[in-house]
Amino acid sequence: MPEQLWGLGTTDLIINLGYFLVLCALLARDMLWLRSILMVAQCCFVFFGIQAQIVPVMAWNAVFLAINIYMVARILQERSRIVLPIDLTDIYQHKFTNLSQREFRRFWQWGEVVEFEHGVIYREGDNTNDLMLVLSGEVHIHKQGREIARLGPGSFIGEMSFLSGHPASAEAAAEGPVRCMAWHKPSLWRLKKRNPDFMLKLQQVLSNELSDKLKVSS
Repeated sequence: MPEQLWGLGTTDLIINLGYFLVLCALLARDMLWLRSILMVAQCCFVFFGIQAQIVPVMAWNAVFLAINIYMVARILQERSRIVLPIDLTDIYQHKFTNLSQREFRRFWQWGEVVEFEHGVIYREGDNTNDLMLVLSGEVHIHKQGREIARLGPGSFIGEMSFLSGHPASAEAAAEGPVRCMAWHKPSLWRLKKRNPDFMLKLQQVLSNELSDKLKVSS
């Protein structure tokens, strides 16, 4: 009899510890801590299911535990420190600091380098298909035949059209050889469906770019 009471008390302790840990997880603001605490709670529930011989409790929490182990591994991988090449470090620090370095590197790999000789890159009213970042050279922006800006390395072109979904509101022309990193719109919009959080961060980068250009022009 004392052994049965002790066994019952242990089971109660385990299940209550599990629920307490779930409460702690729900109060955690960091996703890594939330999932880590949930993993410990689910271990308690699995143990409870084994002790109480309740197969659904044991099985479902084993599934939840496996999912959280996978998600914790992904979070740790995403947060692990990476080293950017020297030529990308300056671009990252000046334009993309609201992205993690891992997100920035992945985004950079989605683009491709394009080169232009002297002449028009796209005209006012064109449905531009690319978002571009100038790597070298100089791009002149014209609106209704009047030059309104000169953009050098580190400046986006086509960002307003990308954000609005409308045709280009101005003409962009290369003044001599220009080298750009280009991202195709269809690929970026597919990315938006897969990873909306990342796209929100990218849109913030582009909004900051537009804000800076408006300050300069005013």
